[in-house]
Amino acid sequence: MKKAKLISILLSLACLTSCNLLKPIRQSNNQSIASSNKENSQKANQIQKLEIVQPPFQTDYFVLDALDFTGLEVAINTYENNVLVKSEPTTDYTMEYENGTKVLNGSIIEEYTEDFVTVYVKKEGFESTSFEYTVTDITNYSQTLTLLSTPDKLVYKKGDSFNTEGLSVQLKTSYKRNKKTHSSTIILDDYNLTTIIDGEEIDLLDEHTLTKAGNYQATISYEGREKELKASFSFKVFDEIEHEELITLPNYEDDTMDMVKDNKKLKVKFTNSKKTLADGDKGYYSPDEVEFKYNLYNYNHKNAYNAFQTPSTGDVPLLIIPVITPGDSANATQANWNLINKAFFGKSSELNFESLRSYYYKSSFGKLNFKGGVTDYFDPATVDSRYGNNSFYTSKNITDLTKLAYDWAVSTYGINPKQYDTDKDGYIDGIWLINLRKEQDADTDFWPFSSSKVYDTIADVNNPRVGAFGWASHSTLNCTFMEGSYNPSYYDDYLCDAHVVIHETGHMLGLMDYYSYSYTDYDPVGNIDMMSHNVGDHNPYSKLLLGWTKPYIIYGNCEISVNSSQQEDTVFVLPYDDKQYTKDSNGKILFNAYDEYLTLDYYTYQNLNTTGYNVYNSYPINGNGGRLYHIDARLGLFNTNNSKISMPSDPDSVFTSTNNLPIQCITNSEAGDRAEQNYGFPSSYNYFDEIRMISADKKVLNKNTNASSSSLFKVGSTFDIASYYKQFNKTTVDSTTYYFNSKQAFSTSFKIMSMS
Repeated sequence: MKKAKLISILLSLACLTSCNLLKPIRQSNNQSIASSNKENSQKANQIQKLEIVQPPFQTDYFVLDALDFTGLEVAINTYENNVLVKSEPTTDYTMEYENGTKVLNGSIIEEYTEDFVTVYVKKEGFESTSFEYTVTDITNYSQTLTLLSTPDKLVYKKGDSFNTEGLSVQLKTSYKRNKKTHSSTIILDDYNLTTIIDGEEIDLLDEHTLTKAGNYQATISYEGREKELKASFSFKVFDEIEHEELITLPNYEDDTMDMVKDNKKLKVKFTNSKKTLADGDKGYYSPDEVEFKYNLYNYNHKNAYNAFQTPSTGDVPLLIIPVITPGDSANATQANWNLINKAFFGKSSELNFESLRSYYYKSSFGKLNFKGGVTDYFDPATVDSRYGNNSFYTSKNITDLTKLAYDWAVSTYGINPKQYDTDKDGYIDGIWLINLRKEQDADTDFWPFSSSKVYDTIADVNNPRVGAFGWASHSTLNCTFMEGSYNPSYYDDYLCDAHVVIHETGHMLGLMDYYSYSYTDYDPVGNIDMMSHNVGDHNPYSKLLLGWTKPYIIYGNCEISVNSSQQEDTVFVLPYDDKQYTKDSNGKILFNAYDEYLTLDYYTYQNLNTTGYNVYNSYPINGNGGRLYHIDARLGLFNTNNSKISMPSDPDSVFTSTNNLPIQCITNSEAGDRAEQNYGFPSSYNYFDEIRMISADKKVLNKNTNASSSSLFKVGSTFDIASYYKQFNKTTVDSTTYYFNSKQAFSTSFKIMSMS
């Protein structure tokens, strides 16, 4: 009890005593009157008070402690002549602070005060009583608002009502007291949720009907102890007409796509001293006499990897799904959606280089026409909470993510999966997932990659499965992912750039990388190719595999003039001496691209060969001339009974063998399981190149020696394989020298007669 209260009580007692002494004593001879007066006197001296019998056990608190009034006892005490004669416990009372604010047991102490805090205990008809407690402040106080999960639905059609189901918000509080850190987390249910539509703040907790299409940001706000806390997420309202192309799959029109078919010609004289031609034999087969026997289409539908690639010809739909990765929801903007859409389907004139669609339309001579569309942003964490953690994004889980994204797109937009399976192989033609991560790391699975590993091993033409897919960041579409590592002048010039997705789509079509994954000096095409450093057009070998061009097959002495590589059917194939071709029922020569041979074409600095990709400081060859490649695309056979791999002597037999499946084991990407010896072959196979450019200046091309104008054969240039032996795997067997990996004799030579 404080000193002031004690003095007050003493003064009251003194007053009471002195007042009694001063009262006159009334005499009466009437006994009843005396008795009545005595009783009245006793009642006059009886007082009832509301008093604290026992204060709470805890009276010392810290800020953020919960009030605990355990032990508090309150009674109505009756006094007669200042003597306690009766005490009745009561719980029928209220508690208030001095300002009238109600006090509740268990409420949190929000503020620090230097003074004692008085709690007044009140009951109607009685004077209030009180007790006190103290508050000690805390230090290093902080509160954070965390969005644990966004609403299950983030994409709406006009007329839908906003749905908060699945939304979870966490408040974390931490502080120090007595040098010890304390923290707590609670799931909030009393926050505000608003968005701005046409300048007006809308309360989304009120099941607001969404009537205007657009990308919006929802803001969660909560009044914290020291400041207002906020978190946000994005959602989309779309007009069904906006995404009609996802359903109807119309062809894109692009009147700016100018494919210059130059009039340049190359005349070449071929000689093979080992061949004697019959009269009237012209020494070659022209493209109109040739039909493909085996190329990527055949390999795509029968291979040991169970890989089903994207079709390389026809009107092929791609489903593009932007993916919100953990912590990147702020990047789910209309501007980034426009960037993605332009990179894939923009007009040729809208980009410094090309969009994915315009590139492949030009490169394929109009044979491959990508269509399709871009969905709205998909947050996989709304379907599977594990995708809310960055560490969950492994290559396997990203493969699984394509299935989640595909199912989401089909259900959201009412897509007919059969429309996305144009070759009717039971797998949709292709999906691209574009994540919103800015920083890329080659050591993580956020680095761009593509895969043809199917999600389901059993095809279903009635409900096509997920097959080939690509994965890349939106930052690769303007190359900010290379900031600080490469030519900084690049970024301003290429605000929208599709080189990365063009390269990765090459893999989805079935092409391999033409550089090594681990041998830093190895690059047999001299860094210049779309499948090596993302530069320029696809080479003629790639176009043969993809079915975009048919070859002239040279087997004897002849002299031919051809158009430049800017036109289809202009590549020479030079087979080994003993190559025998079969014919189909129409008498056409059946060509197998999976063989060993040389290709020669007339490279010109036109169209897709004119724009560099200087993010890697690599540029197309600036010049014209004969371009020569050595191809070794022979396939191995995987025995399904014993899992062993062999290399058949006849490359044409790989697709007809029983109990064996074709497998591509000669590649340029020699690292790990891509090293040929890891397929069970001798280590000498590691020196085999799937494709190598034979440089006219006789330099061996690699990572440090780029292909250049001097790599092209000019007028008067000649080639015979013995003179260029350093660029082949020269071997001698029984005194016979071979330059082909298959140890087949090759005797064809050529001379460039003229160029125009």
